[in-house]
Formats: sequence, C-alpha cells, structure tokens
Amino acid sequence: MIDNAEIVQGSDGALHIAPEGLALKYRWSRPDRPDQEVAKYDEVAAVEVSPNGRQVLVVFAGPRESWTLKGTVRPEAMWAKDSIERYMERAQARKQPLFESKADVEQLRAAIAEMAGADSAQVPVLTDLLLAQAIHHGATDLHLQPSGESTLVRLRVDGQLVTVGEMPGDLGQRVVARLEVMARMKSFAAGIAQTGRLTVEADGRSVDVRLTALPTTDGVRLTARFFDPQRALVDLDALGFEPEVLAGYREAIGQPGGCVVMTGPAGSGKTTTMYASLAELVEA
Repeated sequence: MIDNAEIVQGSDGALHIAPEGLALKYRWSRPDRPDQEVAKYDEVAAVEVSPNGRQVLVVFAGPRESWTLKGTVRPEAMWAKDSIERYMERAQARKQPLFESKADVEQLRAAIAEMAGADSAQVPVLTDLLLAQAIHHGATDLHLQPSGESTLVRLRVDGQLVTVGEMPGDLGQRVVARLEVMARMKSFAAGIAQTGRLTVEADGRSVDVRLTALPTTDGVRLTARFFDPQRALVDLDALGFEPEVLAGYREAIGQPGGCVVMTGPAGSGKTTTMYASLAELVEA
C-alpha cells in the first residue's frame, strides 16, 4: 500500500490516492479478486462517477482491467475524481522533453515564465522541473531567492551562480513550500531556519538533495544542494586541470608526508577533487 495515501472508502474496499500512484484494496480478501497493484497516473485513461455518486470507475489505457469502487458517498467520489484527474494532468505535463534532457538557459527561462503564468495546480510540476533541470545541468546548488516582488531561480554550475529564471514572489513561495513539504520540513513555520532532505529520481539514478530554508524580509530563501553519486567519483584527468598543474598536484599528493590544502567557493569541486585524489592513491 502507498505511504501517506489519502483514502476514499467504499462498501467493497478502499481506493488509495497518493502522488506515487493509485492502489485498490478490497474489504474482504478473495483468491479470485486480489488487491490491485499500484498504478501510475499516466496509465489512467479516464475516471467516471456514477450519476448517484455511489460508484467510482477508473479506466486504464491498455490491457489492464478497470477498477470499480462501490458504495462510496457522492462528495468523496467527486473528490476522488478531481484528485486523480489533477495527478493525471501533472503526469502528462512531466512528459515534456524538458524533464528528460538538459535545456539551455533561454529555454529554461521561457519554460519557467510559461508555468508561472499558468494555474497554481502547476506548482508541483514546476518544482519537479527545477529539480530535474538542476540535475541535468550538473548543478551543485539550486537557489530560490526572493527579491522584492519576484523570486530568482539560480543554479550553481562549476562554481558559477547563474540566474536561469524568474517568477512572481507569491509563486516562488509556493514552490518553496512545496519543496519543504517534500523534504518533511514545516512549511507553515516561515519565521525559522530549517533543514531537510529528499531523494530525486533522475536519469535512472537516485540523487540526494539537502535543503536549507532561511527567513528573509522578502520571504523564505531556499537552497537545495545536490549530491549526485554519478558525479561523486571521477578521475583526476576528467577534472579539467591544466597538464602542468595536474602533474604538480599528483606529485604533491604522492608525497609520503606533508599537507595539501583544498580551498575554493561553494560548489567549485573541492569534495570531488578530494575523492578523486583518494581514489587514485588507493589504486596506486
């Protein structure tokens, strides 16, 4: 069953609705009618409610059989229909190429501006887009920085902080709140500093994201730092050193004694360089 699912009850079972997907659990277990497995929202073709509001029918696109929940009450049935359709809309929006590959800065700015002008229901999609593009760009940090009546979206790539978009201040705060909820932070506690963490799936791998939220006079400022396992261990030759600098560095770390001091701004590659150095020394 889905964690933190919202449940719609019926006389013959319960429909579990959550961001992760749908599940149907029957009230009485029967060999010929097992509990249905979790279904993704992009697999749903339609949701129908009977005229009397006592039945919810979930129709799937493809060979999967439809799900029917009987004995509900009309308010719950209509709520379930609206909730499922909202998640279906978000699943469809996430099929955009921008979620699958790196976009240039102008494309990203245009996409953020377009979503900023859309309905507030797009906040979860916009939040997912920012996380996905940060990972596609190889960013170490995502900054949501309130400034007057707007919120700046900035990425730190190779140590350089680049502004990739702007959105109205109230929308920016809703995106911040969405990230805080995802990271199990207290989105209602805007007056205190908080930290949290979440895991994002991208390109077939899990990326750890650690969040810091700080209150400011313009709103909550949020920084998300990405720890991508694919980028954590790289070869020293792939870090972009000039040949003579790399030769000198290798000679320094190969000494039996002494100290090498690694300095630089946040996100400039200090940790990556140290891991690559350790990996080379271990191999040697």
